[in-house]
Amino acid sequence: MGNMLFIGTDLRVASEVTFIPGATDPKRNHAILTVINNRGKHPRTGEDMTDEITLNFWNKYAGVAAHYLYPGKQINVEGRIQSYTEDTGQVRPNGGKKLNRKIEVVVTQMQLLGDSMKKINERIAKNVAILKAAGRLPAEVILTAEELLKSDKIPMTDFAPAVAAQTGRYGCARVWSKDKGFWDQSLATAATTTEAPANVNLGDKAAIAAQIENLQKLLAANAAPEVPWNQNLTEATTDAGADPFATA
Repeated sequence: MGNMLFIGTDLRVASEVTFIPGATDPKRNHAILTVINNRGKHPRTGEDMTDEITLNFWNKYAGVAAHYLYPGKQINVEGRIQSYTEDTGQVRPNGGKKLNRKIEVVVTQMQLLGDSMKKINERIAKNVAILKAAGRLPAEVILTAEELLKSDKIPMTDFAPAVAAQTGRYGCARVWSKDKGFWDQSLATAATTTEAPANVNLGDKAAIAAQIENLQKLLAANAAPEVPWNQNLTEATTDAGADPFATA
């Protein structure tokens, strides 16, 4: 038996990161994203030749991906190629299921590269606006590259379900789980289905009881889930767990 090694250089992140918490085991934390590999120009048409590749990150790498990878970011990765079949829901003429073969990469090494020019320009525009608002422009003020290119990266933290439940996000990533789906969508549904209580007549016992029930529903809809969690991440020795999006 052997592993097929994948080495990707100058890969550009093409999708938002999806973060999947690993229940009570941080080693099973999982992040998924799509990158684009540019293979150059087509010799006849001159069009760009690109490949879309799905990358899987586990354990600490999942947290790094959630905090520091976003569309346009460039990375180098090494990993192991894996494949699985996906049921399309279609039936072949002979009555058999029509399956698609999916090929993905489990990342074992990664290197963050420079930001895209779009991201750099956005950061410069943001910081220049801040300097103007602070009265540090116009031209007679001396500006440094560090000020113009000051990073807005957020510090990396361990995954905390109670915190993520408030926003549906972990770092830059959307959080997904089997029981809730995307957590930010669950929050939006709860907000639209549960209304805040209106003023009530204190002399109407039935109305007061109805408002108490409504308040209990509102509190339940906005309560953070009490999920036990080990905050101390440890090094993963294996790629724990299977891709919950995959159909074997």
